[in-house]
Order: sequence, then C-alpha cells, then structure tokens
Amino acid sequence: MGPAALDLEAFRVPGSPVGDLFLVPDYVSGAEEETIARRVAAQRSGWVQLSGRRLQNHGGTVTAKGFLVPAPMPDWLAALAARVAGDVPALAAAGGANHVLINAYAPGEGIMAHSDGPLYAPIVSILSLGSPCVIRFWRKQEEGGAAGLPPAASLALPRRSLLVFSGDAYESCLHGIEEAFAERLDGSVVNVSAVEAEAVRQEDQQQRSSGGGGGVSSGGGGAGAERAEPGSGGGGGGVSGGGAGGGGGGGAEGAEPGAPRGAPAPAREGSGGGDSGGGGERCGGAAAAAGPAGPGLVLPRTGERVSLTIRRVLKVHKGLRLPGAPR
Repeated sequence: MGPAALDLEAFRVPGSPVGDLFLVPDYVSGAEEETIARRVAAQRSGWVQLSGRRLQNHGGTVTAKGFLVPAPMPDWLAALAARVAGDVPALAAAGGANHVLINAYAPGEGIMAHSDGPLYAPIVSILSLGSPCVIRFWRKQEEGGAAGLPPAASLALPRRSLLVFSGDAYESCLHGIEEAFAERLDGSVVNVSAVEAEAVRQEDQQQRSSGGGGGVSSGGGGAGAERAEPGSGGGGGGVSGGGAGGGGGGGAEGAEPGAPRGAPAPAREGSGGGDSGGGGERCGGAAAAAGPAGPGLVLPRTGERVSLTIRRVLKVHKGLRLPGAPR
C-alpha cells in the first residue's frame, strides 16, 4: 500500500446477503508476506497448540471480566496493526488496534462457528497469508449455534488479502472455517467469479512458464481454484519462511496414500467441508446444502495458512501491565 489512505468502501463485497463485508486483495506484497512469515516463525516460544490450529497472542491477555492486561507487541507487528487501523476508519475511531491473534492452520484444520463478542470493538480485520481458504458466515439463531444450517454467505480469502467485517456480519452472524483439505466453492460463496478468474489467470501463467510448479508461489496470485478430478493431487508450499509454512505447511497426516507430503488430499466430487466437520458447532455439513457453484469447482488448501486478526479490546486495565507494555 502507498502512503495514501485506503478507500475501504471501494472494496465492499457486492451482492452479499450478509452486509458489511470488505475484501482487499493483495493488501501486502509477496515480499512483505515473506517478511511477515519469517517474523511470525521467529516467535517460536509464543505458539500455543489448540484443537485444529496453533495460536499466538500479542498485545496482552483478556481477563475473565473483559479487561485487557497490556503486554508488549513486537515493533513490526505494532507497525502492521497501526497500518491496518489507518486503512480501516472504524478501527481507528475505536482507538486503533491493541490486540492481534495469529492463527496457523494446516490443511484439514479450521475453527468452529463463533462470534467475537462484546469485549471488542465491532470491527475485525484479518490478514491472510499462505494457503487460500473459505470463511463462512451463519445467521445467529435464538437458541445459538449453527450446526446443520447452511451459511448465509461465504467468502474465498486469497493469500495476502485483508478481510474487514463489521455491522451486520459482526453483530448478527457467526463465522468459521471448515476443517477441509479442499473446500467446495458452493452457492454461498459470493466471490466465486473472482476466484474462477484467478484460476484462469494462474493456468495461463503456468502454461507460459517452463517450470510449472504446484500450488501457489509466494510471488503469485491469490486463490486458485481447481476442477475436481479423481486422483488429482494438491499444491505446494504455504507461507514461505520457517515454521510458518516452509516447504508445505504440514498437511501430510490425513493425506491419502501417494499424495505428496504437505499437499492437500486429492480434490474429488463431494470432498471438502461437507464431510470434514464433526458434531456440535463444527462447520462441516452446512456448506453442502447450498449447492455447488459449478461442476466440481473446489479451492485446495495448498499448505499452511497463517491469519492475523487485528482488533481493539474495548476495556484496558489501568492498573495492571505486563513488563514492557506501552503506557
């Protein structure tokens, strides 16, 4: 991004049944992605292993009463959070970003349907690095939960893109990512035409290239879709640089026999989110109900995905601060 402030309204997702979704493609460059990935990987002591993902927490911890106990944030991450806040007026108006969660998902991993809740300013910014994925939004129900319900809207997130959501998407919906090796671009995906266009562009690039490696390179485009064919293999690496993706992002466990190490399982008709989730609030099952957007069109997980969720905790503890926290 240049020095000029981003016109976020120009990136509002058109035609979405869920309002207040914004998607900025190529928010960071390929070189910036690699630099961020190296810095994320260097924070080895900060990773916490959770069910279905690894997590880093920066900026402090949130107490049971909803107060942020501030903690120092790496300088590079504080600068990135400030840059995002400068491009997202609602986040800047709330006081800027003071909290960043970094999640790492291997192929086949995801996060259950959830809402971020009232502890945070009602605006979320998510920077996606590495493998593309699909984020899905479900309308909140009176009884809570989204099990068995089709998503109200879904959005394919290309690598290096910035997703911003607020208003309707934040207040009225749950959001989640299915546990999948290849996600079907079903009828709920509101930007499927852009994904198909990107797939055509990547195919043209590969045909012009003498090399023709798999997956999506760090210098290439965003979300490349594939037509599902029996026995087709997955792509190459996720985010470049150390533990944040390296040479394939670690999806070997669960890959079918003969699939390359670190590659997504073969994309077949009926594969993807619909069969991958478990019970309860798991995201699986709902997407298939929306129907396919095209014959066998899927979005492979090409390696590890790293996301940076940048937001504002509303209440900051005035008395407690961890060593090194800004005052």
